[in-house]
Amino acid sequence: MKSVIEPWGVYIPFIYGAIAYWALGALQIVIGGNLHPLFMMSGAYLFYVGMMFRLFAPARKYMVGHLVTLVLLLSLIPVLIGAGMGVAFMIMMWAIGDVMNYGSKFPINYLVLVSSLAGTVSWYVFSFFHDFYVLEVPLLLYVLGVNVGIFSATLGARPLLGKKQIPLLLTILASYFFPSLINLITVVYPFLLIRGRTLRVGINLTTLSALLNVGAIVFSGIFGLFEGGLYPLHSFTVGIMTVLLMSCSTYSLARYNYGWEWLIPLLLVVDLITFTGIPWVLALLLYLYLVRNALGLYSLKNGISSRFISQEGSSKHQRQQGMK
Repeated sequence: MKSVIEPWGVYIPFIYGAIAYWALGALQIVIGGNLHPLFMMSGAYLFYVGMMFRLFAPARKYMVGHLVTLVLLLSLIPVLIGAGMGVAFMIMMWAIGDVMNYGSKFPINYLVLVSSLAGTVSWYVFSFFHDFYVLEVPLLLYVLGVNVGIFSATLGARPLLGKKQIPLLLTILASYFFPSLINLITVVYPFLLIRGRTLRVGINLTTLSALLNVGAIVFSGIFGLFEGGLYPLHSFTVGIMTVLLMSCSTYSLARYNYGWEWLIPLLLVVDLITFTGIPWVLALLLYLYLVRNALGLYSLKNGISSRFISQEGSSKHQRQQGMK
């Protein structure tokens, strides 16, 4: 007899941890500390791993592994964060094995799966060389992999899954040795999704949000290619990573509010250009407002926004009234 899968809101402690670290990272700028990049990047990994677990391994049977990963990612010690990413990879493999044992067949999202293994490698390399660029590679693997589904659903873009991802996967891994590839890949990526396909673009806020997110990462990729100094790192973290993390998580956690998500990529592009940080804070506050129903105690217990449940109950009531 197969066990019942019981979900929980695994992403919630990770997101709160990310917000706390991003706040501490901002404080480092104010007080003149030197831990700003470490706090910001650690926060990004917390956010990414929490959403990865939510999408691919949200069951309570993995809870011990979830919590071990959380503690390790919160440590701020690179080798321990690397170990946490290794635990995350093992949980993902466990979850995929469980799904297959249940008889499900699906194209594997290699970009997402390999991202956690690459995260282990990147944090161990970072512990020796302290080069933040190596930490971009796993994040790029994840955000491009997970947003395949978002852009397919909102724009009718061509799904890029399974073996079709391998050329892109290898190119992203090559950016370990050629960092400029990171920006170049984000410029080319949208064209991989629409090649030989007519996009399904209607005039509504949902497609506007998706289009502006695509436009933001293309602009940011070009911006990072032609600017020197810290701008390539800044263009990735603000205009590519944050744009796509907030896009996919808003769609996943609060699809009913995705139509208002279009403001976020605009704010992040402004922050990319001005380098002030204020538009980034406004984008984060707007994001938290859009997903607020998915961050409470109900969602922590059940793994789903209370708004989804209330909408389902309302629709059921309307159908019952229509049958009378």
